Amino acid sequence: MQAEMALLSKGFCEIDWQTLEVIITQEALNTKEAVVFKAMLNWAEAECKWQDLPSTPRNKRHVLGPVPYLVRIPTMTLEEFANSTAQSDILMLEETHNIFLCIQFAADRRVFVAGLGLYGSSSGKAKYSVKIKLKCLGVVLAQNLTRFVSNGSSSTFLIWFEHPVQVEQDTFYMTSTMLDVSKLSYFGQEGLMEVQCRKVTFQFQCSSNSTNSTRVQGRQIPKLIFYA
Repeated sequence: MQAEMALLSKGFCEIDWQTLEVIITQEALNTKEAVVFKAMLNWAEAECKWQDLPSTPRNKRHVLGPVPYLVRIPTMTLEEFANSTAQSDILMLEETHNIFLCIQFAADRRVFVAGLGLYGSSSGKAKYSVKIKLKCLGVVLAQNLTRFVSNGSSSTFLIWFEHPVQVEQDTFYMTSTMLDVSKLSYFGQEGLMEVQCRKVTFQFQCSSNSTNSTRVQGRQIPKLIFYA
């Protein structure tokens, strides 16, 4: 019941690695996953000190082992991830590239957006945890937290929102994806700022919220699923 207080306490930094792993994987912790991630970092810093190692990102990663992969990063809000997790230097560069992806779009007529198509792993079979969102002016209109398995092909995988959302004509919306995976993924190139499909013209803009190089020209959000 007092998970946040316990996780951020001095005593938490004195537990052994096996206990850390057990706690991080608990489903019923009464706190946000961003707090769990912070507690993990505090433990890593204390462990480096105990092992007489410089408290560098590399050494923290070493003492943590696979524990960072146990944190449910897709359950964090985009703001939590961008303001803390992505800046912690604990995640490898390719992992942050695979985690926080945004793009903005507008349509020249009213349509319903039902989901996204995403690329999968470029290095064999991989399991993904993914959280997708659709927002307008900072308000979340639709989202979904789910899993899918990539078979290593360059095909895209369809991820659906919990319900379709009606988007208004000539209004920009932001769609974002958070992926929790350790492998590199395929990515697109030579994207267009304007695309016509089924008599609907879409315009695309880069989003300043993206923590990787996902932009209009390419990267990892290749498909927008819609119907008119």
